[in-house]
Amino acid sequence: MRQHYRREPELGDTPIESLKIPTKSRDELPPVLRALQYIYCTPELKDAIFSLLEKKITMTDIGTPGMSLWEILIIGVVRLTLDANYDRLEHIVNYDELVRGMLGIQKFGGEKKEYGVQTLRDNVYLLDETILKEINELLVEHGHAIKKKDNSEKGETESLAIKIDSYAVESNVHFPTDYNLLWDSVRKSLALTKQILEGHRDIQGWRKIGHWEKTMRNLFEQVRRSSHRGGVKKKTKLKSATRKYIHAAEDLYAKLMMFRGSVNDPMVSWKEWDYYVSMLAKHIDLTSRRILREEVIPHEEKVFSIFEPYTEWISKGKANRQVELGVKVAIATDQDGFILRHVVMLKQQDVDITVSLAKELLAKYSIDSISFDKGFWSKDNFEELQQPDVHIVLPKKGKQTKVEYEREHAPEFKKLRRRHSEVESNINALEHHGVNRCPDRGLIGFRRYVALGVLAYNLHKLGNLLLERDRNQKRAAA
Repeated sequence: MRQHYRREPELGDTPIESLKIPTKSRDELPPVLRALQYIYCTPELKDAIFSLLEKKITMTDIGTPGMSLWEILIIGVVRLTLDANYDRLEHIVNYDELVRGMLGIQKFGGEKKEYGVQTLRDNVYLLDETILKEINELLVEHGHAIKKKDNSEKGETESLAIKIDSYAVESNVHFPTDYNLLWDSVRKSLALTKQILEGHRDIQGWRKIGHWEKTMRNLFEQVRRSSHRGGVKKKTKLKSATRKYIHAAEDLYAKLMMFRGSVNDPMVSWKEWDYYVSMLAKHIDLTSRRILREEVIPHEEKVFSIFEPYTEWISKGKANRQVELGVKVAIATDQDGFILRHVVMLKQQDVDITVSLAKELLAKYSIDSISFDKGFWSKDNFEELQQPDVHIVLPKKGKQTKVEYEREHAPEFKKLRRRHSEVESNINALEHHGVNRCPDRGLIGFRRYVALGVLAYNLHKLGNLLLERDRNQKRAAA
């Protein structure tokens, strides 16, 4: 089992609970470090978080102890707090004294501990979306406890006013066309074939594999230029270039399938190779149908990235960004700005998650109101969400009946609907914590990245509460 944290302090160490966190800095990092310090100094919260991390992260297979759970949590959170890539993260954890103090690394004496980029990447990847969601719930509970104490002193209510909205988190992909996705499939198929050929030099017929790559690249460029240029003969030139491109791709596909049958080595893993060659065949068909036969390709047949196949084409009608490539994420925030829940909406729309998300929140929290925008409306959703003691703000799409008009123009409804716009500020803050474009690979990496971003966001909110309390205590002492 991994250590929770480094247990034996060394000469010159400053205990984590004694670290001085700047109280007036406007940077994102100090509030998050203050919240992490709070976790470390709150035994019941710290033990609960470590017990969750132990479920997922164990000793490495080779028997080495690896990073402590505390280090992994901090490094993952710092990355999303600053929206940093791993190169910048390496610099921060190796040279930022406050972060290193929070990691429990001695400042004086001994050999300086440093982290490599691959070490950081491998350990952060051990975190899991489910565990991060549970940790987030624990943080929100403690944040509410702090606010409850403040609100009780002010005589304010403890019930939550929840706002739910969704936005698009982009995948790290280029803009897709069928012919550039075909080129992606070609180059990946050839690259993987090269790797296999290095261990099977007796296989004939691939001496000019580099020529294949160069030829396909040139044909792709011809199609791309024909597509982008205008002129009266644009369609004729585009079809001519595409026809040559597809014929060469079909010849390459046939050669690759012959290669697949000529290698009988059981040690060769074909899973990745088979995937990219299947994408090659798919995009030969799609390119031929769209350009040569001028068919309209059904949306469900399209793939928007061969590297991140979960990517969706999202059009929310924004003036500055008409199309986004990624996955929609729904968040539920309260009046204090904490994100209570988030949902990665894979192949889902707002209307599909309205009831399930609202009922999950109603079962967990004491709620005064839940507000949505029109995208979440359906008649069934509205009827199913009616609660005697909860204000449901769910505006109707389209024309309203007299009863619906009166409901949506009631003073309480109008007040809560105006306050619903606060969620846009929460989304903007979440995007500043890196959850606007995911650089991690795969759907699992996407889910982990979003969950880490939500955790960093809530730590920032909690840290701001704690820093405000620290400032008040200093003023009272003065």
